[in-house]
Amino acid sequence: MECRKADGWGAQLRPEFRGECWHSQNGKRGGVPRECRFPAWKLIGVDFLSYNPPGTTGAGPFRVTNPGHFLFQKPNRVDVKKGDRFGIDLNNPTRQVLDDEGDVRVSTIMKTVAGPIPEGAPVDLTDPPGIDVIAEGFYDCEEVGEKAFYFDYYHREVPHEQSRHQDVGCEMIYWERHDGGRVFSASTISAGWPLADDTRWSDLLKNVLHHFGVPSTHG
Repeated sequence: MECRKADGWGAQLRPEFRGECWHSQNGKRGGVPRECRFPAWKLIGVDFLSYNPPGTTGAGPFRVTNPGHFLFQKPNRVDVKKGDRFGIDLNNPTRQVLDDEGDVRVSTIMKTVAGPIPEGAPVDLTDPPGIDVIAEGFYDCEEVGEKAFYFDYYHREVPHEQSRHQDVGCEMIYWERHDGGRVFSASTISAGWPLADDTRWSDLLKNVLHHFGVPSTHG
């Protein structure tokens, strides 16, 4: 397990120690998975895009993009339509699903670039086939203001004047991988916060667990 970052936001190595990114045992590059030729989006369909300090008003909740998806339908019928919002703690508006870090598909990340493409860096990356986006974690850009931060694929902070047109901080996905395995990702660190307060979110997650073969304890 490796818990260090370099060459980008959240870097834990000073530039003069950048050589420590390469492992002494096998000479391979370490650090952020994108820099090691095995980005997270190739495995789980999403990767890092946004950050906002926990408790920021105007951040979250989820916004439905695909209400007809089977995860909204069975075994629990989740009563939502396109554009509806869920994942809400009505008693605490700062305790929403989109807090801290949010992840999206690589195609979404590639829409915004903070500057010239670094030499030799990948460009025009596309999503693996078969990913369904069923909801988005969104920002109220007017309310959040400059508290939300977006980053491009090269770990560079996107200027606020450039990112203000964005209101999506994460994407909730379901993906049946062509080479095996299934993925459901709520794609934000704080997604679990409102589960006890919003039955639509908890019913959706029950449907996910049911689809993945987890037996219900209530028969």
